[in-house]
Amino acid sequence: MKHAIATAILVASVLLSASAPAYTIKGGVLCDEIMAEHEVEDYHNMNRWWLLGYFTARNMYEDADVGYGIDDEVIYERAYKFCSANLVKNWDDAAYSVYNDMR
Repeated sequence: MKHAIATAILVASVLLSASAPAYTIKGGVLCDEIMAEHEVEDYHNMNRWWLLGYFTARNMYEDADVGYGIDDEVIYERAYKFCSANLVKNWDDAAYSVYNDMR
């Protein structure tokens, strides 16, 4: 029930707000940390779920279906590849890059 209320509030705020030119990531994970966490199943899953949440939020905001029908792990692996090539960036940069590449 709490999840449904929080989701409703989030959707309402997105629909009622003007388009935002930028956003802030709280607690962003650096790519070098993603590399270290990759082999730990719990961290791997949390990072994958965060990435999928990013796709869901952007798809809702942009009325799109980027990533639809693509296996979750394939999307994760694309972001992981981005991070392995860009250790000084963060997981949000990877999500942004992969999302845009899949458009």
